[in-house]
Amino acid sequence: MQKPRFLNTIFQVYVCQVSCEILQRQVLLKYAQGNGFRVDSLHKLGRTSWRMSTKEGGRKYFLKLAKSNKEQFFLQNEYYWLTNQPAISGNRQVRLELLGDWKLLVGDYLLGENFSDILRRILPKSNHAQQMAPLMGQLEVIVNNCHASHCLHGDLKPNNLLLVAAKVVPIDFANARYIDSDDSLRPYYSYSQSYSLPCQRVGLDRAEISQDWFSFFMLLAIAMQGEPVVIDWRQSTPLAGVFDTSLERFNGLITGAEDSLQRLRSQLDVLCQLRVVGTR
Repeated sequence: MQKPRFLNTIFQVYVCQVSCEILQRQVLLKYAQGNGFRVDSLHKLGRTSWRMSTKEGGRKYFLKLAKSNKEQFFLQNEYYWLTNQPAISGNRQVRLELLGDWKLLVGDYLLGENFSDILRRILPKSNHAQQMAPLMGQLEVIVNNCHASHCLHGDLKPNNLLLVAAKVVPIDFANARYIDSDDSLRPYYSYSQSYSLPCQRVGLDRAEISQDWFSFFMLLAIAMQGEPVVIDWRQSTPLAGVFDTSLERFNGLITGAEDSLQRLRSQLDVLCQLRVVGTR
Protein backbone atom coordinates (compact mmCIF):
# COMPACT_ATOMS: atom_id res chain seq x y z
CA MET A 1 0.00 0.00 0.00
CA GLN A 2 1.44 3.38 -1.00
CA LYS A 3 1.91 5.93 1.76
CA PRO A 4 0.05 9.26 1.46
CA ARG A 5 2.22 11.96 -0.09
CA PHE A 6 2.06 14.21 2.99
CA LEU A 7 3.50 11.40 5.14
CA ASN A 8 6.44 11.09 2.75
CA THR A 9 6.96 14.85 2.96
CA ILE A 10 6.89 14.80 6.76
CA PHE A 11 9.39 11.93 6.79
CA GLN A 12 11.71 13.76 4.40
CA VAL A 13 11.59 16.90 6.53
CA TYR A 14 12.34 14.84 9.64
CA VAL A 15 15.30 13.13 7.98
CA CYS A 16 16.64 16.50 6.83
CA GLN A 17 16.34 17.97 10.34
CA VAL A 18 18.11 15.00 11.91
CA SER A 19 20.88 15.12 9.28
CA CYS A 20 21.37 18.87 9.82
CA GLU A 21 21.53 18.39 13.59
CA ILE A 22 24.11 15.61 13.29
CA LEU A 23 26.22 17.72 10.92
CA GLN A 24 26.08 20.76 13.20
CA ARG A 25 27.02 18.65 16.20
CA GLN A 26 30.04 17.28 14.32
CA VAL A 27 31.16 20.79 13.34
CA LEU A 28 30.87 22.03 16.93
CA LEU A 29 32.69 19.05 18.42
CA LYS A 30 35.50 19.52 15.91
CA TYR A 31 35.70 23.21 16.86
CA ALA A 32 35.75 22.35 20.57
CA GLN A 33 38.48 19.75 20.11
CA GLY A 34 40.59 22.13 18.05
CA ASN A 35 40.35 24.84 20.72
CA GLY A 36 41.05 22.69 23.76
CA PHE A 37 37.50 22.54 25.15
CA ARG A 38 36.59 19.40 27.08
CA VAL A 39 32.91 19.16 26.23
CA ASP A 40 30.56 17.94 28.92
CA SER A 41 27.34 18.42 26.93
CA LEU A 42 25.92 20.00 23.78
CA HIS A 43 22.29 21.10 23.91
CA LYS A 44 20.40 22.32 20.85
CA LEU A 45 18.51 25.58 21.56
CA GLY A 46 17.18 26.49 18.13
CA ARG A 47 17.60 25.69 14.45
CA THR A 48 21.26 26.76 14.41
CA SER A 49 21.96 27.70 18.04
CA TRP A 50 23.47 25.53 20.77
CA ARG A 51 24.61 25.62 24.39
CA MET A 52 27.93 23.98 25.19
CA SER A 53 28.90 23.03 28.73
CA THR A 54 32.55 22.31 29.43
CA LYS A 55 34.25 20.24 32.10
CA GLU A 56 36.48 23.18 33.02
CA GLY A 57 34.46 24.57 35.91
CA GLY A 58 31.16 23.87 34.18
CA ARG A 59 31.49 26.98 32.04
CA LYS A 60 28.74 27.41 29.43
CA TYR A 61 28.96 28.92 25.96
CA PHE A 62 26.39 30.04 23.42
CA LEU A 63 27.13 28.82 19.87
CA LYS A 64 25.40 29.89 16.67
CA LEU A 65 26.20 28.41 13.27
CA ALA A 66 25.69 29.78 9.76
CA LYS A 67 26.39 28.21 6.38
CA SER A 68 24.23 29.81 3.69
CA ASN A 69 24.95 33.35 2.48
CA LYS A 70 21.79 34.59 4.18
CA GLU A 71 22.62 32.95 7.51
CA GLN A 72 26.18 34.27 7.40
CA PHE A 73 24.96 37.78 6.62
CA PHE A 74 22.78 37.84 9.73
CA LEU A 75 25.44 36.15 11.89
CA GLN A 76 28.05 38.71 10.85
CA ASN A 77 25.55 41.47 11.56
CA GLU A 78 24.77 40.06 15.00
CA TYR A 79 28.46 39.88 15.86
CA TYR A 80 28.91 43.51 14.85
CA TRP A 81 26.10 44.75 17.08
CA LEU A 82 26.95 42.50 20.04
CA THR A 83 30.42 44.03 20.07
CA ASN A 84 29.06 47.50 19.30
CA GLN A 85 26.44 47.46 22.09
CA PRO A 86 28.01 45.41 24.93
CA ALA A 87 26.27 47.22 27.79
CA ILE A 88 22.84 46.63 26.26
CA SER A 89 23.45 43.05 25.12
CA GLY A 90 24.71 41.68 28.43
CA ASN A 91 28.44 42.51 28.28
CA ARG A 92 29.22 39.13 26.74
CA GLN A 93 32.62 38.22 25.36
CA VAL A 94 31.91 37.12 21.78
CA ARG A 95 34.02 36.12 18.81
CA LEU A 96 33.38 35.05 15.23
CA GLU A 97 35.11 31.93 13.92
CA LEU A 98 35.46 30.58 10.37
CA LEU A 99 35.21 26.79 10.12
CA GLY A 100 35.50 25.78 6.48
CA ASP A 101 32.16 26.66 4.89
CA TRP A 102 30.68 27.58 8.26
CA LYS A 103 30.77 30.71 10.38
CA LEU A 104 30.41 30.31 14.13
CA LEU A 105 29.46 32.91 16.71
CA VAL A 106 30.81 32.00 20.16
CA GLY A 107 29.89 33.82 23.34
CA ASP A 108 29.29 33.43 27.04
CA TYR A 109 25.95 31.79 27.73
CA LEU A 110 23.57 34.06 29.61
CA LEU A 111 21.83 32.13 32.35
CA GLY A 112 18.37 33.65 32.58
CA GLU A 113 14.66 33.17 32.02
CA ASN A 114 13.19 33.71 28.59
CA PHE A 115 10.36 36.28 28.37
CA SER A 116 8.13 33.67 26.73
CA ASP A 117 8.49 31.49 29.83
CA ILE A 118 7.94 34.48 32.11
CA LEU A 119 4.70 35.36 30.33
CA ARG A 120 3.45 31.76 30.51
CA ARG A 121 4.18 31.75 34.23
CA ILE A 122 2.79 35.16 35.15
CA LEU A 123 -0.13 35.87 32.80
CA PRO A 124 -2.50 33.35 34.45
CA LYS A 125 -2.19 35.30 37.73
CA SER A 126 -4.70 38.02 38.57
CA ASN A 127 -1.89 40.50 39.32
CA HIS A 128 0.07 39.81 36.11
CA ALA A 129 0.09 43.49 35.14
CA GLN A 130 1.66 44.52 38.46
CA GLN A 131 4.36 41.86 38.09
CA MET A 132 5.14 42.68 34.47
CA ALA A 133 5.14 46.47 34.81
CA PRO A 134 8.69 46.76 36.27
CA LEU A 135 10.07 44.54 33.50
CA MET A 136 8.37 46.63 30.84
CA GLY A 137 9.81 49.72 32.51
CA GLN A 138 13.28 48.23 32.12
CA LEU A 139 12.58 47.41 28.49
CA GLU A 140 11.54 51.01 27.78
CA VAL A 141 14.92 52.20 29.09
CA ILE A 142 16.76 49.59 27.01
CA VAL A 143 14.99 50.60 23.80
CA ASN A 144 15.79 54.27 24.45
CA ASN A 145 19.45 53.51 25.18
CA CYS A 146 19.67 51.41 22.03
CA HIS A 147 18.23 54.23 19.94
CA ALA A 148 20.51 56.76 21.62
CA SER A 149 23.39 54.69 20.20
CA HIS A 150 21.79 54.90 16.73
CA CYS A 151 20.88 51.20 16.84
CA LEU A 152 17.52 49.74 15.87
CA HIS A 153 17.16 46.24 17.36
CA GLY A 154 14.64 45.24 14.71
CA ASP A 155 13.30 42.05 16.30
CA LEU A 156 12.02 42.65 19.82
CA LYS A 157 9.80 39.77 20.91
CA PRO A 158 9.48 37.45 23.94
CA ASN A 159 11.99 34.89 22.62
CA ASN A 160 14.59 37.64 22.19
CA LEU A 161 14.42 38.94 25.75
CA LEU A 162 15.98 37.38 28.84
CA LEU A 163 15.70 38.16 32.52
CA VAL A 164 19.22 37.78 33.89
CA ALA A 165 19.80 38.47 37.59
CA ALA A 166 16.60 40.56 37.70
CA LYS A 167 17.69 42.61 34.67
CA VAL A 168 16.09 42.54 31.22
CA VAL A 169 18.62 41.78 28.48
CA PRO A 170 17.83 41.80 24.75
CA ILE A 171 19.40 39.04 22.67
CA ASP A 172 19.60 38.16 18.96
CA PHE A 173 20.82 41.33 17.26
CA ALA A 174 20.86 39.59 13.87
CA ASN A 175 18.35 42.06 12.42
CA ALA A 176 19.78 45.18 14.06
CA ARG A 177 20.83 48.11 11.89
CA TYR A 178 21.59 51.80 12.02
CA ILE A 179 18.59 54.06 12.47
CA ASP A 180 17.50 55.68 9.21
CA SER A 181 19.52 53.23 7.09
CA ASP A 182 17.88 52.11 3.84
CA ASP A 183 16.43 48.60 4.22
CA SER A 184 16.11 48.22 0.44
CA LEU A 185 19.93 48.19 0.18
CA ARG A 186 20.27 45.10 2.36
CA PRO A 187 20.65 41.79 0.53
CA TYR A 188 18.29 40.10 3.00
CA TYR A 189 15.66 41.19 5.49
CA SER A 190 13.94 39.47 8.38
CA TYR A 191 10.94 40.04 10.63
CA SER A 192 8.66 38.38 13.17
CA GLN A 193 5.08 38.51 11.92
CA SER A 194 3.31 39.43 15.17
CA TYR A 195 5.81 42.10 16.21
CA SER A 196 6.55 43.89 12.95
CA LEU A 197 5.04 46.70 10.96
CA PRO A 198 3.95 46.00 7.36
CA CYS A 199 6.90 48.00 6.01
CA GLN A 200 9.33 45.59 7.71
CA ARG A 201 7.77 42.61 5.95
CA VAL A 202 8.71 43.86 2.49
CA GLY A 203 12.10 45.35 3.35
CA LEU A 204 11.53 48.52 1.34
CA ASP A 205 11.41 51.17 4.06
CA ARG A 206 14.01 52.89 6.18
CA ALA A 207 15.06 51.64 9.62
CA GLU A 208 12.85 53.83 11.82
CA ILE A 209 12.56 53.71 15.59
CA SER A 210 8.80 53.26 15.22
CA GLN A 211 9.56 49.64 14.31
CA ASP A 212 11.03 48.94 17.76
CA TRP A 213 8.31 50.93 19.50
CA PHE A 214 5.60 48.96 17.75
CA SER A 215 7.20 45.76 19.06
CA PHE A 216 7.38 47.31 22.52
CA PHE A 217 3.70 48.23 22.55
CA MET A 218 2.71 44.78 21.32
CA LEU A 219 4.61 43.36 24.29
CA LEU A 220 3.11 45.96 26.62
CA ALA A 221 -0.41 44.96 25.54
CA ILE A 222 0.29 41.32 26.37
CA ALA A 223 1.88 42.24 29.71
CA MET A 224 -0.92 44.60 30.78
CA GLN A 225 -4.01 42.95 29.27
CA GLY A 226 -2.94 39.32 29.26
CA GLU A 227 -3.35 38.81 25.53
CA PRO A 228 -2.16 40.33 22.25
CA VAL A 229 -4.19 43.03 20.55
CA VAL A 230 -5.84 42.47 17.18
CA ILE A 231 -4.95 45.02 14.49
CA ASP A 232 -6.96 45.63 11.37
CA TRP A 233 -4.27 46.65 8.87
CA ARG A 234 -6.95 47.51 6.30
CA GLN A 235 -7.73 50.73 8.18
CA SER A 236 -6.02 53.94 7.04
CA THR A 237 -4.63 54.53 10.56
CA PRO A 238 -4.72 50.99 11.98
CA LEU A 239 -2.94 51.72 15.28
CA ALA A 240 -5.14 54.63 16.40
CA GLY A 241 -6.46 53.81 19.87
CA VAL A 242 -5.14 50.23 19.85
CA PHE A 243 -2.61 50.59 22.68
CA ASP A 244 -4.27 53.34 24.75
CA THR A 245 -5.71 50.98 27.38
CA SER A 246 -2.38 49.20 27.85
CA LEU A 247 -0.47 52.46 28.31
CA GLU A 248 -3.06 53.82 30.75
CA ARG A 249 -2.80 50.68 32.87
CA PHE A 250 0.99 50.79 32.75
CA ASN A 251 0.85 54.48 33.72
CA GLY A 252 -1.16 53.56 36.82
CA LEU A 253 1.36 50.95 37.93
CA ILE A 254 4.61 52.89 37.45
CA THR A 255 5.57 55.67 39.84
CA GLY A 256 8.39 58.19 39.58
CA ALA A 257 8.86 57.64 35.86
CA GLU A 258 7.13 60.68 34.38
CA ASP A 259 9.84 61.20 31.75
CA SER A 260 9.56 57.60 30.54
CA LEU A 261 5.79 57.78 30.37
CA GLN A 262 5.96 61.04 28.43
CA ARG A 263 8.36 59.44 25.94
CA LEU A 264 6.02 56.50 25.53
CA ARG A 265 3.04 58.77 24.95
CA SER A 266 5.01 60.64 22.27
CA GLN A 267 6.02 57.41 20.54
CA LEU A 268 2.45 56.12 20.69
CA ASP A 269 1.20 59.34 19.10
CA VAL A 270 3.59 58.72 16.19
CA LEU A 271 2.34 55.15 15.78
CA CYS A 272 -1.29 56.24 15.91
CA GLN A 273 -0.68 58.53 12.94
CA LEU A 274 1.07 55.82 10.94
CA ARG A 275 -0.54 55.07 7.61
CA VAL A 276 -0.13 51.74 5.89
CA VAL A 277 1.43 51.78 2.43
CA GLY A 278 -1.35 51.88 -0.15
CA THR A 279 -3.81 53.87 1.99
CA ARG A 280 -4.54 57.58 1.82
